[in-house]
Amino acid sequence: MKTKKIYRKKRNTTKKKYFKHNIDYSFLKKLTAVHAPSGEEDRVVEFIVNYVKKNKHKWKHAPKIFHGGKYKNNIILVFGKPRVAIFSHLDSVGFMVNYHNILYKIGGPNFKNGTKLIGYDHHGKVNAKLISRNNLKRKNKKITYKSKRKVDIGTNLTYLQNWKETRNTVQTCSLDNRLGSFISLKLAETLENGILIFTASEETSGGDISFLADTIYKKYKVRRALISDIIPTSKSIRMGNGAVISFRDINIPRRSFINEVIKNSENFKYQLEVANKGGTDGEGLIYSPAPFDFCQVATAISNYHSPREKANKQDIVETIKLYKHLMKKL
Repeated sequence: MKTKKIYRKKRNTTKKKYFKHNIDYSFLKKLTAVHAPSGEEDRVVEFIVNYVKKNKHKWKHAPKIFHGGKYKNNIILVFGKPRVAIFSHLDSVGFMVNYHNILYKIGGPNFKNGTKLIGYDHHGKVNAKLISRNNLKRKNKKITYKSKRKVDIGTNLTYLQNWKETRNTVQTCSLDNRLGSFISLKLAETLENGILIFTASEETSGGDISFLADTIYKKYKVRRALISDIIPTSKSIRMGNGAVISFRDINIPRRSFINEVIKNSENFKYQLEVANKGGTDGEGLIYSPAPFDFCQVATAISNYHSPREKANKQDIVETIKLYKHLMKKL
């Protein structure tokens, strides 16, 4: 009698590789939870100003703070003798309440039927659910909402936060662009010379970039800028491959400055992007009377403009490291 050989499947003993980091993301969690769609950035401005005032004594160099009044919903932090400014926008996409429970988009939100929304009107906090059904006659989607109470006309709604964090990733709403602002605030801890500018209304192509650029150019002679905004993942841009340096989006910056940024990034992990749509605060710099050069240096995220935007922690660390180097070299 022949004995049968028993083949046992080998157990996979390969351990998952986890990236070691020392960044506490609890502040990013709080930052992304703040309701601040385009035009209604007041809450996040107050949140960041309070954070800066509370923590600046722990930083290597305390900045001068400019906000409110003529600066509107923007914040400027000036460190030492600046040569370069970093722009990051504070606002997020969302929806505005119209009559008959209809919602109009703020920016370009990417949503599904049943998405949970929050906002504030004169009665207080609003909790709502987005309803989206195909309107065949108009060949588009009619967006409405359901809420337990009537919501004031003109109320802005944003995604309700559903924070998820693993060893390697963070996932939440509003990483565009609270992640860019988070990176700027991490730089503030050690920045010696530079300007950090937190801007408003980027998602609706509004804002005060021309005014802000002209202000810092006249006062500090700064005319070089880095844009700390997210970049959506694509077939070419992947999470886990480091920071992203962009050649262009709908706007094309001056190539000599882009080349200088790339040359100074040689010892860092990064990927290069060429896009033909989308925009950043760089658009405002192009139309500014001040002669600015700019380049976007960013972290890639997936699920762009949705309640489930996701970023890789290693990419965030690589972006912060690259920014620290560029602020010294440019």
